[in-house]
Amino acid sequence: MPVKRLPLLQLGGEESFCLYQSVFDQLYGVDDIYDAKNRLVYFPPNMCRHVCFHEDESASDPAIRCLWDQTRAESLEWAYTALTDPDEIRPNHQFRGNEAYLLEVLPDQIVAKYPTYYYVSVRPEPKKDRVVFLTGYPVPYSYWKAARRDNTPIYRRPRR
Repeated sequence: MPVKRLPLLQLGGEESFCLYQSVFDQLYGVDDIYDAKNRLVYFPPNMCRHVCFHEDESASDPAIRCLWDQTRAESLEWAYTALTDPDEIRPNHQFRGNEAYLLEVLPDQIVAKYPTYYYVSVRPEPKKDRVVFLTGYPVPYSYWKAARRDNTPIYRRPRR
């Protein structure tokens, strides 16, 4: 069952990155966060930048490869819900050994007519009983569907 629409951060564009960074640091850098399987989530330095910007691999100039992504920035708080209360955790369909946390967010009827699909990727470190946060962002339904294809869930949210 999808969760209700989560609020979007509307702090401005790229010029307000420091505000997004502050929210990120307060949410993910102060208290320990445990995922749905009770594993500690480790957030490496500079992960807010990685979430708010994406790589444009088609750009020939490395200086312009990193592009601001407003949608990713506005939904950076969603990673918390995806980690702690995902619909499912599955083996990552692109990177062997990593795991994907999948979250379907119901639409706010005023803002959106279709659900939003949120994806978080982590790398498990079983010896430390933790996972390392790699990235998190909204994805198209086709990507979310591909992430669910051909593998068994590691975790599925219990029905309420």
